[in-house]
Amino acid sequence: MHATSTARLPAIFRFGVARACRRSISADPDELVGLFINTLPFRSRVFPALELIPWLKELRDAPLAIRPYEHTPFMKIHAWSDVPAGTSLFDSIVVFEHAPMFARRRGQWGDGEARAFELREHTSYPLMLAAYGEPELLLKIEYDRGRFDAPTITRMLTHLQTALESMAAYPDQRVADVSLLNTSERQQLLERWNQTAADYPRNTCIHHLFEAQVERTPQATAFQCGTAQVSYRELNERANQLAHHLRARGVGPDVLVGICVERSLEMAVGLLGILKAGGAYVPLDPNYPQERLGLMLDDAQVPVLLTQQHLIGALPEHHATVVCLDADWKAIAQTSRKNSEQKHCSSYTPPLRESHSESM
Repeated sequence: MHATSTARLPAIFRFGVARACRRSISADPDELVGLFINTLPFRSRVFPALELIPWLKELRDAPLAIRPYEHTPFMKIHAWSDVPAGTSLFDSIVVFEHAPMFARRRGQWGDGEARAFELREHTSYPLMLAAYGEPELLLKIEYDRGRFDAPTITRMLTHLQTALESMAAYPDQRVADVSLLNTSERQQLLERWNQTAADYPRNTCIHHLFEAQVERTPQATAFQCGTAQVSYRELNERANQLAHHLRARGVGPDVLVGICVERSLEMAVGLLGILKAGGAYVPLDPNYPQERLGLMLDDAQVPVLLTQQHLIGALPEHHATVVCLDADWKAIAQTSRKNSEQKHCSSYTPPLRESHSESM
């Protein structure tokens, strides 16, 4: 199953659906013999803020809209799409059988009450979810053992069961409120795995604690954002280079440095670099209106402002020296990678007229 989403748009899921196709043929289906089943790609949008029942109705109506096209050969659909040849349109398929699974057994062996049987099916997709219209809904998953293990599939079925039970118990809830975790998993996630409290030296600066961690695990991953991934050593060396660059521009104990960057590797380097230089950072959210950013810069009177090249045009007028953590990095990289001898931890808090602290 392929999925894409953004912070403001609904998530879009794409998977395959098996269509019987008999209802959409023009001739009398009772006079025709043969297999009419076709597999089609199906896209579903998930609106977290939408109420559950309206969303489920939309999901139910969507397959009806593709009925006039369900005879279209799969190869043509693939060719019309923007998915490159050789790349699957989807890697999971959903099949709903209106007849109960046990009806198939009775059709072959009578009532079969005294018979032991094993039903074997094969699919060419890594994951297939089949639902059967029993008196109670029966779900079955077929999977590629090279892609999934049994515990993963068991958890997947448990999550589906929990979600369906949540929908039945609370039909008036929002889509985002549908629970996937059972009580045991929720306790593990929110309680047992969150018991991470640890003692640390309270009189030591944050960047010194980071440097100590670098000594312990230099090759471990310290930061990952999208495709960007750096180790503790790499992040420390970049922060050191920035710290030396800032100190050459007058940043030291209790000197304020503005930082207006998107959440990225540059943000982590910038925050650590400011602290290593002995300065104090003033977080400036690039999504704020220019008027508010201007007020914050006027209040703080930062002599240096860290940002990214594409954000410069969105900044209000100011008098700070601008350092672009992307465009200016070639110059920054000429400085030393070694830890600074600066032992001071800045504790200065600017007297701002309004509260604008940000979590960065």
